[in-house]
Amino acid sequence: NLESFLYGLHALFKGDFRISSLRDEWIFADMELLRKVVVPGIRMSLKLHQ
Repeated sequence: NLESFLYGLHALFKGDFRISSLRDEWIFADMELLRKVVVPGIRMSLKLHQ
């Protein structure tokens, strides 16, 4: 649901990478991908959305 997505998004910006769901484990297979691609991509999309 939207509330859990927004909570996870906020946690991502804080650097809080705790797994909240078993469905989210795939992202932790490659932490380098998470830090170099996913996080900056989300930040840029939010900047463009504003």
